[in-house]
Amino acid sequence: MLSRIGLSAALRTIIASLAIAGCTTFTIGPAPVPTIASLSPNNVTAGSQTFDLIINGTGYVSGFTEVRFGSVRYRPHELRSVTANMIVLRIGASFVANAGMLTVTVVNRVLSTGGGGTATATFTINNPPPTVSSVTTNLPPPNDRNSVPAEGPPFRMLVSGGNFVPGSLIRWDGIARITSYVSPNQVATDVTTGDLAVSRTVQVGVLNPAPGGGQSPTTMPFTIYAVLRAVTFVGILPWFQVRVTFDDPPPPMAEAPLDGLYPRPPSSLPPRLDFPAGQWEWADETVNNVRVRDAFFSAGTAFPATRRSFSFANGPRVLAGVDVITKTAGTLTLNDGSGRSVTQAIAVGGVQTIATGWFNQPSATITVEFDGGRSLGITAISYLGLP
Repeated sequence: MLSRIGLSAALRTIIASLAIAGCTTFTIGPAPVPTIASLSPNNVTAGSQTFDLIINGTGYVSGFTEVRFGSVRYRPHELRSVTANMIVLRIGASFVANAGMLTVTVVNRVLSTGGGGTATATFTINNPPPTVSSVTTNLPPPNDRNSVPAEGPPFRMLVSGGNFVPGSLIRWDGIARITSYVSPNQVATDVTTGDLAVSRTVQVGVLNPAPGGGQSPTTMPFTIYAVLRAVTFVGILPWFQVRVTFDDPPPPMAEAPLDGLYPRPPSSLPPRLDFPAGQWEWADETVNNVRVRDAFFSAGTAFPATRRSFSFANGPRVLAGVDVITKTAGTLTLNDGSGRSVTQAIAVGGVQTIATGWFNQPSATITVEFDGGRSLGITAISYLGLP
């Protein structure tokens, strides 16, 4: 058996012989201590696809250096490439699914001759910025969309969009609210009666937490509208209303439009409706056993036989609904100045309601068209007052 001295001498002889033969020589010594100068990239957005991470630095040794990405260990043979100054490794998508800060560690194994060590750097997985596409409520229609009445009942607000994460916060006019995470596409908050005390329009957005995250680039308007509780002409109803009956052409003295006689003595118009001058008058009558008060329109070149229009005298309003009664069946169409339209079949009988579902975009003009002839009575016009 060779002694340790004899073995060393033999190794030196072999190395010398290799050098003489033109082979490359190498020195077996301590493993170097690694350093990390930079990471490329040094951050990604949570949910990113598989990517290559480049570690720049010094003291890397192929076959001996390994890397830890957070808790994931890459052994030397699992690295894509290693040079003295750069390591390349592939990071799977599942390792960057959630936001957070990870430590990247380079480890040089300790050789039999000593040396070795570690170097660390921080890698950031950012939350994405959120997006907001709609705001709804859990109230029944029509208040299930992005508007509710002032002083109304509490409700749950649902904000839909994208890139929501646990910790996302709904912001109500810039103020963060207690928020429930529902899914990556929806978050929710509870709105109390105290939030609904004043009619106004608020902007609703979402804020994602750090790292990354931030405020949604857009917000959605949410309207708390005031309900007008003014003069009531027919029954006891919560909104301002008036009965109007359209007759075209005006009947002769002996003809009864619906029930009652024409002409009738004029009276003052309701303060919040603006009818065409000289083409209306008030009267009481009974229609299908319903006692009502009417404003009758007379003929005019600006008003075709089956159509009448009126406007709100004190500015645009949103038409909420119309109650009608007729002795001739037909189809009623409502249009407003915002380009919206509602059509509904009207049968002979009692008072019937046409709900518009319009709870935003105030209009100055409302047009009523009835193809069943001139025998149409509008018993109530309900509208909303907005801020």
